[in-house]
Amino acid sequence: MLKSMAIGLVAAGALFTATTPAFADCDDAKAAGTFGGAVLGGIIGNQFGHGGGRVAATVGGAVLGGLAGREIARDSCRDDRYDAYYYNAAYDDAFDDGGDRRYEWRNPRTHHHGWVRPTEYYEDGWNDYDGPCRRFETRYYDRDDEAYAGGVACRTRNGTWKIVSMENDDD
Repeated sequence: MLKSMAIGLVAAGALFTATTPAFADCDDAKAAGTFGGAVLGGIIGNQFGHGGGRVAATVGGAVLGGLAGREIARDSCRDDRYDAYYYNAAYDDAFDDGGDRRYEWRNPRTHHHGWVRPTEYYEDGWNDYDGPCRRFETRYYDRDDEAYAGGVACRTRNGTWKIVSMENDDD
């Protein structure tokens, strides 16, 4: 039983990590954290339930895991140990201010850094999204690698910006 629980934890942990995109906004991170936590909690609950109680333990584990995963992901947007703490402000400034300049960010703890530069502006929306929307390009550097991407962000009804399209163009 411990072996199958360990395998389940490793698989769910890998799924949780894989569902959090590098350039996600906090709403996307919370959704990924909720999903990953629910999967992990469901696996753990299933390991501890027996007979007719297994379903209840699985569901209970999924609910509690989803709540915990959401809180962990949400905290990553407010904790200065995580890159999102730094790049979210740069993205918001770039999308709000516009212009043709780079908005840079740097995490002094991890030495990760990058920039975002807004390009085209779509007052009336983009594809099926209401406006305003803004196309952008971004670059992310960590100690050993860099990634280049572009995309489109649109303002949501509550006034925040949400990335609605990402295209990776790694060198």
